[in-house]
Formats: sequence, C-alpha cells, structure tokens
Amino acid sequence: MLNLSADAQPAFTFTTRLTKLVSIVTKVYGSALNMAVVEINIGDVVVWAVQLTQIAPFATIPQEIVYHGVVIGPNTSLMLIIPWGYQQGSISLSTVITDPPEPPQAFSFQICHWTLEQSAQSV
Repeated sequence: MLNLSADAQPAFTFTTRLTKLVSIVTKVYGSALNMAVVEINIGDVVVWAVQLTQIAPFATIPQEIVYHGVVIGPNTSLMLIIPWGYQQGSISLSTVITDPPEPPQAFSFQICHWTLEQSAQSV
C-alpha cells in the first residue's frame, strides 16, 4: 500500500454505492493527485483493497469475491487516469455484481473524477 504516515489525509474521498450493500470508497493522495486507494465494501466490511499509482494504474481481481451471498465477479478491473493540465483524473470500474435477490448487474463507468485546478467531484 501507499507509504503514508498513519495521520496522512487523502486530498479527496469519494464513496460510490453500486447496490444496496456494495460500495466503493476511493481516497486520492499525493501532491500531484496521482495515487489512490480503492476499497470494495460489502456493508461495513472491506472485502478487497488496492493501491493505484501513476506507475501501476491498473488492477484486476482475478477471482470471485463472495461475502454473505453477495458475489463480485471475477475479472473486476480498475483503471486510474492521472490528472495533468486540463485533463481530469479519474478511476474507472468494470465488474458484475450479484446481490440477491436481484439478478447479476454489470457496471462499467467512472466511479470518481477530479482535476488539479478544481475541488473534487463525485460522479
């Protein structure tokens, strides 16, 4: 994970709810806003977390995550785009989630975005 002191505060924190139980919490760090920690939560439990950086901007969960009947599909992927100039930074997610009694739902979208010049915006 990021080499941050225990009291390091993220520049921005985003929470994106995907289903009634599944949410994604993203914390953006760094003076260039080029590092992020992404947590996948089922209820109040973090079931998976990853660090995305400028040199390692992609992450994939190769296997299913199953917790209390909720299934987060294999090959879930995340991608970080760092902000520079007028281009916004963002994190994109692609996954399939089964949260009974609902049928499986596919998700593929930006879970958050920010710029160097503006305050953070959650999608």
